[in-house]
Amino acid sequence: MKRRIMHFDQIVVLTIFIVSLGVYAYTASPTIVPGDSTEMVTAILTLGVPHQPSYPLYVLLGNLVTKLVWWGNLPWRANVTASFYHSLALVFLFWFSKDAFLKKGTSRLKLLALAVGILWTGFGRVYWEYATYAEVGSLTTLLTAMFLWLGNKYLIGGENSIRYLYLTAGVYGIALAHHQIVVFLSIPMLAALFLHRKLHWKDISAPAREIYKLVIGQKNPDESRRILSQNWSILKFSGLSFGLGLATYGLLLILAFRQPSLNWGNPRNFWDLVSAFTRQDFGGAISPALLERTVPAGWQTHLSFFATMLSLDVTYWWLGTVVVGLVIAWRRRQREILILLLCFLFSGPVFFVVSRYPLGNEFSAATIRKFYILPEMFLGLIGVYGLVCLIAWFEERIDTDIRKTRQQLARFSLSLILVGSVGVAVYFQFPAVNRHAYSLSEDIMDASLAGVPEKAIVMPVGDIMGMGMDYEAIVAGERKEREI
Repeated sequence: MKRRIMHFDQIVVLTIFIVSLGVYAYTASPTIVPGDSTEMVTAILTLGVPHQPSYPLYVLLGNLVTKLVWWGNLPWRANVTASFYHSLALVFLFWFSKDAFLKKGTSRLKLLALAVGILWTGFGRVYWEYATYAEVGSLTTLLTAMFLWLGNKYLIGGENSIRYLYLTAGVYGIALAHHQIVVFLSIPMLAALFLHRKLHWKDISAPAREIYKLVIGQKNPDESRRILSQNWSILKFSGLSFGLGLATYGLLLILAFRQPSLNWGNPRNFWDLVSAFTRQDFGGAISPALLERTVPAGWQTHLSFFATMLSLDVTYWWLGTVVVGLVIAWRRRQREILILLLCFLFSGPVFFVVSRYPLGNEFSAATIRKFYILPEMFLGLIGVYGLVCLIAWFEERIDTDIRKTRQQLARFSLSLILVGSVGVAVYFQFPAVNRHAYSLSEDIMDASLAGVPEKAIVMPVGDIMGMGMDYEAIVAGERKEREI
């Protein structure tokens, strides 16, 4: 029985990946999309350096994916990298949920419910939308999902799980090198260590206490050295793994060394890396104005905007499973749900308040939607837990209240309902996210340049036009034999 469940588990994982990737790739944009995505397409296809913090790992991995995908036009290949990242992230989210919410030897029906819940999250409007065109948030989503899975492996493991701690530290370093939004997951991460008793207040002060006792001669030197060596070994290898992950940001120098046509800031040394990483061209990742006050002005507006936009993406059945998950987790003292709730709060409301993102126009409001992916993903995992609990309750009713001759029929009917709910989710979200025939951005650029003579000096106004001109000159210009 156990071997059969393991085999079914693998089929489910493969199905999640193939179904989601197929739907994402079909709805992916065949050309550029307004905003930062246009610049990212240009950077991926030419191994260029986009705006700070320049996202070197994203550019290199994206270029690799476009080389492996040998069909479709170049912009579509760049956009489908987001589809690949989001589909792979769903696989890690399934593995995380399976370890966190299910016991070993669980039934196939619960595994199916878990997979359906993951696909509900994957076919949520924001998650699906940003899987259809190139955006840096897609790689952030994948790295966060990997971070969740590896971190949970360490938390639920025994003494031999220390390797997962080192892997988690490495992935966190890579994620931080890619996008600094993961800093907001630091507090939930520490909370997880305390909740799972992997870390105690005494552990933090242990090295200082041992050194003090050793100095004043109150403890055996050999015993103190053993305790210090053990703590130092864990700290050393965790720090080394984190440092190696963070060092991936140095790939930016390799990109800039090639002197690509798109080369923002032309970084050449360590201090240029620091400047790019801290976004000095945009005033710095931590501006003096932010440090001067603990509560940014207009925080109520940002929270209200976050709640309003979140409500537009929430379906009734998804919200229902989230509520069920929270209620059951409260009754069972489910630590994983508390951690996910903290992740939602810090990556969502807290980030929106602290970041003070401008909301003065529709363009800014549309741009900030990409930051909804992580909080909605964490909220979706709570909904996954709620759905699994509901199916477990139904399964108990089937085993106790229905005659054995009809139990198989009841399970089959419930399975059909679950699978059908995924189709319903796809049906309702498809019109809003489908970019299969999208060409508006490139049509506008073509129309704007239709009357421009060869080798003319073009001075675009605004980020969208500037990024579009870069794409036309660097990428599309070669195909259309046009020089700008």
